[in-house]
Amino acid sequence: TNIYTMLRTNKGYRGLTHPMREVEVDGKKKYLPNFRYRYFTEDIPMGLVVTRGIAELAGVPTPNMDDVILWCQEMLGKEYIVDGKLVGKDVAS
Repeated sequence: TNIYTMLRTNKGYRGLTHPMREVEVDGKKKYLPNFRYRYFTEDIPMGLVVTRGIAELAGVPTPNMDDVILWCQEMLGKEYIVDGKLVGKDVAS
């Protein structure tokens, strides 16, 4: 088994969807993720960033995780990763 299988088969995750918000672009209704929902505001800093920190301590590179965190920190207006290290202003010391 692996983490992908665990996430896809975990009954606790069944039926979960990400809340969207309606926006108008060029006169058309479109939908964007609600970046203020807990999947971003809680799961990123208290889950993914923590896991990334453990990997950093262990010397394990996490390029894909870094890409996700960098994108999320931009969407959230937060700063976790700076110059490849978890030293941003929103990382608790």
